[in-house]
Amino acid sequence: MKPYGKIPDNSIKSLQDLMQLLKKSKDFITLEITSDNSSIVISYFRTLIDVNIFHEEVLTYIKEKSFNSLQDIRSVLPFENSKITNQIEDIQDSILNGYILIQFDTDKLNCLLVNVSKKEKRDITKAEIEYNIVGPQIAFVEDLDVNLNLVRRKLPTPYLQMKELKVGSLSNTTVAIVFIEGIVNDQNLQEIIKRVSQIKTDHVLDSTYLMQLIADNPNSIFPQFLNTERPDRVAAVLAEGKIALFVDGSPYAITLPTTLIDFFSTTEDYTMPWIIASFFRLLRLFAFIFSVLTTPLYVSILTYHITSLSQKNFLKR
Repeated sequence: MKPYGKIPDNSIKSLQDLMQLLKKSKDFITLEITSDNSSIVISYFRTLIDVNIFHEEVLTYIKEKSFNSLQDIRSVLPFENSKITNQIEDIQDSILNGYILIQFDTDKLNCLLVNVSKKEKRDITKAEIEYNIVGPQIAFVEDLDVNLNLVRRKLPTPYLQMKELKVGSLSNTTVAIVFIEGIVNDQNLQEIIKRVSQIKTDHVLDSTYLMQLIADNPNSIFPQFLNTERPDRVAAVLAEGKIALFVDGSPYAITLPTTLIDFFSTTEDYTMPWIIASFFRLLRLFAFIFSVLTTPLYVSILTYHITSLSQKNFLKR
């Protein structure tokens, strides 16, 4: 479904434009703290920050002391990932990711950004779709950092590299491209980076969105990528020189390039001797071909060569 309108390009040109737009939302809060020598304005989304940390470790410090500059405030707050900037895009992205914005009345150009974000995420659980008896049981969750952590623990090597790109003009979703340097096909890697960076869409909310946007043939009814919820399977395909894509907010990873035999393999195959694993893969492939061809073969014989079948088979009940 197409949107009813279009967001105007370059509508936010200054910090004032950004603040006017954000203040239209009910969950955007602006506080002003006035002391003898200065006035400090704190702005934030209450739905994105950890309120307890904000009140105990930010608001308390600011109210108890007097400051002459943003650097003085930054030196007092117990946060390492704070920054002073005047870049509008950086300020916008930070506020929308749970940072609080601190402005000083004597410094109209710069502002202090402090990360007090709160991320709701579920605990790591067992794999429910790709369930295995043998091998690890954990599955990915909806948090990108947690998923990348699970992969790094499986492959603790400095050659495991990650590139992050932003997609979606509205969702601003982070897509992580994971590969092992030295064994990955550089041509495939550059092609994936090119396709992801050229995505033009409003939102990407799940890995399934991404699969459609980067596919060779989006209208094909056949799968072109493999979706998996298991960190051990991702680690195994990365070790084979393939590439994995992670979308922030999705509990699945995309592995590519994909061949037909990949859809007939399971994670347990990696825990078996190669000859046994190959046997099971071929058995699954044979069972698939048999199930697909048996019915049309039977119908064709029954329709065009009915005399080739025994009459006794039709008389039995």
